[in-house]
Amino acid sequence: MRVIPRAILAAVLTAALCHADGPPAEPYVPDEHTLFLHHFDGGVAADFARGSAEPTNAPGQRQFVDGVFGQALVFTRTERQLAFATAGNYDPAQGTIEFFVREPDLGVGGFASNRGYWQTQGGEPLEQVRLVIGRGNFNTARTGTREGDLFADFMDGQLGLKTPAGDWSGAQWHHIAVLWGEGAARLLVDGVCVAQGSFPGLAAGAPVFEVGTNAFLFMDELRISDVPREELQVADTTTGPTEFKPLSEQPQAPPPEPPALQAPTPRPPVVPIEPDVPNLFVDDWLIDSQSKLVRRLGQVTKYPENPVISPEGAWEQTAAFPFSGGAYRLGPEDWVLFYNTYVRWARGAGGTNVCIARSNDGVHWRKPALELFAPFDATPNNVVLSRPMDNATVIHDPADPDPARRWKMAVYCTDDQGTGVYGYVSPDGEHWTRLPDILVKNAGDRTSLWHDTRRGRYVLFTRYSPIFPGRHIFQSESDDFVTWTQPRLVLHWSSMDRAHGIQHYGADGFVYGDCYVGFLEIFHVPYRRLDTQLICSRDGQAWQRVCEGEAFLPDGPEGAFDHFWAFPAGSPPIQVGDELWFYYAGRGHPHAGPAPPVWLGGDEGEGPRNSYWAATGLATMRLDGFAAMDASGETATLITVPLRFEEGARLLINADADNYPPESSWLRVGVLDRNMLPVECFGAYGFDTMRVDATRHVASWGGRSDISALAGREVRLQFHLQNTRLYAFVVAGE
Repeated sequence: MRVIPRAILAAVLTAALCHADGPPAEPYVPDEHTLFLHHFDGGVAADFARGSAEPTNAPGQRQFVDGVFGQALVFTRTERQLAFATAGNYDPAQGTIEFFVREPDLGVGGFASNRGYWQTQGGEPLEQVRLVIGRGNFNTARTGTREGDLFADFMDGQLGLKTPAGDWSGAQWHHIAVLWGEGAARLLVDGVCVAQGSFPGLAAGAPVFEVGTNAFLFMDELRISDVPREELQVADTTTGPTEFKPLSEQPQAPPPEPPALQAPTPRPPVVPIEPDVPNLFVDDWLIDSQSKLVRRLGQVTKYPENPVISPEGAWEQTAAFPFSGGAYRLGPEDWVLFYNTYVRWARGAGGTNVCIARSNDGVHWRKPALELFAPFDATPNNVVLSRPMDNATVIHDPADPDPARRWKMAVYCTDDQGTGVYGYVSPDGEHWTRLPDILVKNAGDRTSLWHDTRRGRYVLFTRYSPIFPGRHIFQSESDDFVTWTQPRLVLHWSSMDRAHGIQHYGADGFVYGDCYVGFLEIFHVPYRRLDTQLICSRDGQAWQRVCEGEAFLPDGPEGAFDHFWAFPAGSPPIQVGDELWFYYAGRGHPHAGPAPPVWLGGDEGEGPRNSYWAATGLATMRLDGFAAMDASGETATLITVPLRFEEGARLLINADADNYPPESSWLRVGVLDRNMLPVECFGAYGFDTMRVDATRHVASWGGRSDISALAGREVRLQFHLQNTRLYAFVVAGE
């Protein structure tokens, strides 16, 4: 596709102005062909409309800046679409859609990760006409990713065209227009036709259209007409396809290759074993050889009375879920959970909040009556931060020497330093102060914060389109929560991901036992569903999948609050006896699917509440039970790599050796020396056979369990097992 240089375009515009009007030189005044006109001069209602002029959604508090004429409306990721009734406001058979657009000059160049669009929406599937301005991410199952292009996408990607816009800057306003009628359509940029072709007309019958953006953009002078406005075109020069066709069939640049991943830390010749720390079998780090074993994910059980936190107040409306939030047990009867509200169709002031809940048992939660913020004029409430944002993660950092920083929060939002991740600190989890500088500029909209206590680093998982656009997991680190490294890619989409239309939506991580464990948020694009798979790392920097393709936390059944989305909060699981508890976000509607049910407020008072679309669930699993080496029905063997522990008196086994049929399950363990010979008194056949399901079974040989004689020696463990799942082992201290 040929690009019109700016100098030539300016000359064309100058010459053409002698015989055509071109883009407007002053604000429009409605005429007999005007159906809808919005000057955006300080208000959200249209200035003229044949149909309804009032938005059908709750627009919240909006921002305005200087526009081409008067003021322009600011669209951000949290203050975005305005929706209007379609009836009377546009003609699907013929007409013109036009507006001015400009990107704020944030020093990132071009239209970085921004898009503005026109869209009509109605029913399922969506019927829409969309005008998209983008440089960066435009991800749907139908159209893929575009960079540096202006493209018109008609009827949900079935017909479309595009032209380059990568050299646009934040200092320029551009006039965009689409003209259609009599089976043809044109896309105009600043009065120049950049693409044209046959076109059957727009989708009819959609009750609502939306205008807005999905990032940071200014828009001015939106006009919809019932005729093609020929006077807008100032030149006949055309670049682009000769006819409309599906965007997926138009010439595309080959997809960029993802950056290389950091190599994992090599395993030492002898692996040191720390006392009282679980050693997991989530990967092959500890395994030298094995026979007839299969790695399987552990069993997760959802609390039968889920959800444990549901939206109730006016500030929550349809959502009360950890996105990413965080849950912590500060004492035996002192639990705290941070969750998010997300008034999807009315995001603005008060539409997105971070809330706090407290509990004595981790099951029954109360929402403290605070008066720190008043979203939707509703007080008291349990809101601890109210601002336009996407997601927020809270971590507890009791070891920070500064009492004012014992709680930390990472928030994805747009603020005075652009779009990205901003940091907040608090002494008590209720009163928060924003740090002066943005943490990671241009980070993506799905971010989680976690604390690598082993390496003394704060870690962000995020997306990072400046390096590689799309839904990919990047990692940034800091040793002071102020200065952060440039994000780097830590996971590639696998061949299985690509074959099944899977993208990596987000991730959480935490230190557990001898390694790092993480939750990978899996987006099944064809089905618009998200669930959770498992990842792990041995150094906190190089990550790998665990039982790829298997859901660790699956979606719930039809009708459940988590039917379309299930992903844990951004905090480590909490040990409760022989179990691990973790809280998760559940959503009952598909990603980018039909709008969730509208919450009408008031006290329903009859039966279970069923109008919310996002709530908080509780799930449990066995201690250390992320994954196991499974010997199902056959006698299997596992021999570890060389190990050395410097202190310890007992070997504890976490295994399920009590399965059906009765007496068919058993496990024995022996100790081998560096020459692979049995150590005297610790041979596998002298082991007191384990036939129980236990998380801390004391290994013994002829009744003797003391292994302190092995301290400091290079040894291997040799497991023999049948119809048993082996999860972990622990060398316990005195």
